[in-house]
Amino acid sequence: MSVDKHSLAYAVLRLKSEHCGNIKIAVYRIKCYDLLSLGYISRKWPSWQIISVMPTLHPMAGDLIRRTADMEMDDESVHYLEHKPGNDPSEIFGVRDYKEGDRPNQIHWKLSRKNQKLIMKEYSQPLRDRSLFFLDFKVEGEGEKKLYQLDCYIEAAMSVSEGILKNGHQHRIIWYDWKEKKYVEKDIIDSDSSNEAQTALLSAAFYNTAEEEKKQYEGKEEDGSNIIYLTNELSEDKIIRLQKPGMLQLHVIYINDLQKMPLKARTEDFLRKSMISCYRIDIKNMKESIFKLGVVNY
Repeated sequence: MSVDKHSLAYAVLRLKSEHCGNIKIAVYRIKCYDLLSLGYISRKWPSWQIISVMPTLHPMAGDLIRRTADMEMDDESVHYLEHKPGNDPSEIFGVRDYKEGDRPNQIHWKLSRKNQKLIMKEYSQPLRDRSLFFLDFKVEGEGEKKLYQLDCYIEAAMSVSEGILKNGHQHRIIWYDWKEKKYVEKDIIDSDSSNEAQTALLSAAFYNTAEEEKKQYEGKEEDGSNIIYLTNELSEDKIIRLQKPGMLQLHVIYINDLQKMPLKARTEDFLRKSMISCYRIDIKNMKESIFKLGVVNY
């Protein structure tokens, strides 16, 4: 392209990627020709940008997580809904004027005397609909095979996360980064945090068959009462380690080429006896199998 003195010119390059991920786009050198294009001078240009190629997200027809936030509960909780009152007298959600049918034990006597009218307390609703979403992938092979596997895993993980969020379930995504030798945690509360988690997940270094987590995830009891476990290598030990006091439900999602690597009969029997829901994602049929999540289990 040509450009006049003291002016600007732009060039648009259309790039295509066969895989999702964070791609570094760099300009290494610029050649500046004379008007007749007979000669040129060359200049290095150490400029670059990171471009995020996002995965394709597929909708889910069902709801994986048992909805518990609106259930009637008498016991106390350390987490509460910020937008809805409930019936836990240990925490006050707010105050309001008296209305017919209110219970006498809800009267806020101090404020009522001060305002010379009945002021009622609104109790907090315990938040039990918290969820932890564990990602546990072992990547095999190199080159295109490895990239294809990562595409499938990230596509499945973010599709499930998006489906959970659309059903009203805020959650925390957790995976082990074997390069950093630590767990990475991302809270998903809205579309912005979801996009941020997707970008971080594109840079994730999942361990291969020769690597294992250097330490077990140290979760707290109040971190989440529903656990979703997405993995391509299911073992009884991992399932037992995920179970903890106060957990309402464990949801297992097995992702693999189901023709070549079906779930082992022994593992299926263990899940059935443990009354744990198990869903399957076939990497050869991603869209349909993700759509069935929350509807068809085994």
